[in-house]
Amino acid sequence: ASARFLTAAEEVLKELLQGKEQATIGLVEGALLLEGVPVKGSAELFGSFIDRLKAREVEGLTFLHGVTSGEIQLFVETLSTDASLIKEAGGMKEVLTQKGVRHIAVVYPGEIKEAEEEVEEEIEKKQARILYQRALGVVKNIMQEARMGKVPSNEHFPPMVKTMVDGVFDHKYALIALTMIKSYDEYLFTHSINVGILSLAVGQFLGLSKEALFELGLGAFLHDLGKVNWPDDILMKPRDLSDEEWRYVKRHPVDGVKIMEKMGNTNPNALAVIKEHHIRYDRTGYPSLEPEKEPSFLSALVSIADAYDAMTTVRPYQNAMEPTKTIERMRSLSGKAFDPELLENFIRMLGVYPVGTVVRLSTGELAVVTKPNPNDSTRPMVKLLLDRAGRKLEGEVDLMEKDEATGTFKRSILLPVDPAALNIDLTPHLG
Repeated sequence: ASARFLTAAEEVLKELLQGKEQATIGLVEGALLLEGVPVKGSAELFGSFIDRLKAREVEGLTFLHGVTSGEIQLFVETLSTDASLIKEAGGMKEVLTQKGVRHIAVVYPGEIKEAEEEVEEEIEKKQARILYQRALGVVKNIMQEARMGKVPSNEHFPPMVKTMVDGVFDHKYALIALTMIKSYDEYLFTHSINVGILSLAVGQFLGLSKEALFELGLGAFLHDLGKVNWPDDILMKPRDLSDEEWRYVKRHPVDGVKIMEKMGNTNPNALAVIKEHHIRYDRTGYPSLEPEKEPSFLSALVSIADAYDAMTTVRPYQNAMEPTKTIERMRSLSGKAFDPELLENFIRMLGVYPVGTVVRLSTGELAVVTKPNPNDSTRPMVKLLLDRAGRKLEGEVDLMEKDEATGTFKRSILLPVDPAALNIDLTPHLG
């Protein structure tokens, strides 16, 4: 009878696996699901089987192509063994591995959800990359047309900004992660996109309406549009500019406004962002404002995003600052260059350890921050890079995770690290 059962089971599985790599049996609220479809009457027909799976904390089984009757027999024997003995031996998964069962995988509670979350996260990253590249293409085309003396087409710009506003609601931290992948060769274009994303992210954090975010985006994504009139050597030159070169620099906000108006973008809030993003909180900067006029709230916000992205990027005249040092530097300019309240909100949005910060953990591992933790900004999500010995690691971990035995956190951040000093390229880890 046992032999007949095993042979029949093997035949059924062969049929299920025909043309497929695997077949899955799941357990949801006391009922069996075969390939996600509930098995009618499973509680009555397979009650004993279901009870045994529950007792061994098994939530699902995946049968892989090539499963044999011998492996099925070993699985049945393991399922028939006392549950306490299985637990002492390390659980069903460990016991089956020790017995050499390679084509039957055990799924524990939470693993299905974790796998689904990993897939969703990968989808989110992919969608963020698509949004970023599309926005980059639109801004690049506008700037290149303006540089050639044409009036740039405005056809794709407002729709792109609307899409990015929605994108910040759906994929905020995936987009912020992309702002940390810097392109030296296309600095003007990528800087424009990065400033747009960071501005929208803090605007959304502050609770601005989508209409206000759209106006913010119209200005932020093209805040440096006037730089298209600069000679090439100014863009790449260190800070020791001649008087003539400095006149070009100080002119670019007003030049940007003129190009925007020619394009048909006449939103006053967007134009204010372009004109005023180099006016400091203490009213110094350029161009000069009329004494009775206050810089706009949106332009003050963009000036913070502009400075943050510029300071975290390698330039001809500076090395990139790592994010925590950038925040430290910007705080030293609070009340002078930056609106103190807006700056603190920007920092709160980024977290104590902003996305893209490389950190040394209490375990000796190196990791990069991928997402802040809204409940504890000192314990973000991180992606492991290297172990204590410098060997490559993979996998994302939550620094809120605790050791069940001791109740203490498994990992904590010791200090931020400069990735350039360790020759770490963050591109494959944040994109």
